[in-house]
Amino acid sequence: MTTHNEVIDRAATGAPGTTDDRLWSDPEAWRATGEGEWRAESRGAGLARALGFVSLGLGITHLVAPRALGRLTGVGERPELMRGMGARELASGVGILANERPASWVWARVVGDVMDLALLSRALGRPDGDRRRVLGTAAAVAGALVLDAYCALQLSREGRREGTEPREIQPAPSRPRH
Repeated sequence: MTTHNEVIDRAATGAPGTTDDRLWSDPEAWRATGEGEWRAESRGAGLARALGFVSLGLGITHLVAPRALGRLTGVGERPELMRGMGARELASGVGILANERPASWVWARVVGDVMDLALLSRALGRPDGDRRRVLGTAAAVAGALVLDAYCALQLSREGRREGTEPREIQPAPSRPRH
């Protein structure tokens, strides 16, 4: 971690490591850690934090008003399904916000979006569904899927550059049998 004073000292002396234009031109790129230190925050991390709060809001809404949300989205009154989706959203939101490296939790949002689209495609054929509302909801979920996938890819790339994301597990070399 870099302290705020170290950043100022490097900038004042023109020391190496002060040429990252985005960090200097974007005041949101630096975030206090609460311990008197500052750290660079990537765009992926900022977007992930926003998605975490969106997940919390969606999860709470699914849990508190499942019937109303079912009517709004056109899938009909399915409170058990809506509550299950709400629990999934809450888990994703807490996972994203509680972890310093939330890439896997953002990938969980991507998987959740795909599940939602599959459920919405089934709702299109139901007699108690509102086709127009289901299609509108599917468009919104597709937009969220694009944003979630972008964020997950961004975080995964950043993690690989830093060497913090897990790498692919390679099988151990086999030993010859005797």
